[in-house]
Parts: sequence; C-alpha cells; structure tokens
Amino acid sequence: MQNTTCEKCGLAWTDPDMLIEPIRRMAASWVPAGRNVNAMKVMTAESPLNLHDAKAIAVHITQEPGACHECSYLLTGEATDHCPFCQAVNYDW
Repeated sequence: MQNTTCEKCGLAWTDPDMLIEPIRRMAASWVPAGRNVNAMKVMTAESPLNLHDAKAIAVHITQEPGACHECSYLLTGEATDHCPFCQAVNYDW
C-alpha cells in the first residue's frame, strides 16, 4: 500500500490499489447518486481501508466518467488520473 496526496485539496490517503474491480465499480456507482456513505461502507467492508481513506477516495471518484470531479476538465482515460488543469486526483472507475 502506498499513500496518495491530492495536489488540489491537500488531502492524503492510502491508495485503493487493493480494491478489486467489482468493488471499485460498486463504489463508483454510489457516488454520482450522492451516496458517498454507501461507497465508503463498501470499501471499508471489502478491504483493509479505514474510514478516513474510504472517505477521501469517495470524494475523489468522478461524478461523470471522463471528467474531473473538481473542475469537469476532460481526463486522459486512466482509472486513476490527475487532472491536467486543477491537479486534483480522480478515480475514473
């Protein structure tokens, strides 16, 4: 496990590299619906992530696929991406 830091907000957390694809998809499906708490519950129940890490990851999941969660700038298509405009970390799952 390694740490990730968002250059936009300054928040640091454990990288979600241990999350398997079905868990990523499930967490990502809750975020656009405004259900970050559900996404956090899925991540903490199915991985060694703690609540702080799960919350930080949930707020950095894209609301719209391919667009930065912070400024809506178009991303490169990587699952984990730093916005080239605002430098926010994005989980585009």
